[in-house]
Amino acid sequence: MTTETNAPDFGLARLRAAAALIPIIESGLANSKLAPERAALMGEFCLWASKSNYDDCAESQLLLATISEGLERMAQRLA
Repeated sequence: MTTETNAPDFGLARLRAAAALIPIIESGLANSKLAPERAALMGEFCLWASKSNYDDCAESQLLLATISEGLERMAQRLA
């Protein structure tokens, strides 16, 4: 017996990964274990992930807000 599964939503997975990366970057910067140049590159991934077109589901909107707030905090810290 076969079961149908939904195709994975790569965009939502990218958003989840970017949102999970924000606290890692902030922690690395706070502990001086992450170079600012590396943090900037990781932030670029988060920015790229947030710029793609996504469904207007509640989860994607929450993740986008989390990413944008985290990127703002990182920009202030790196300035």
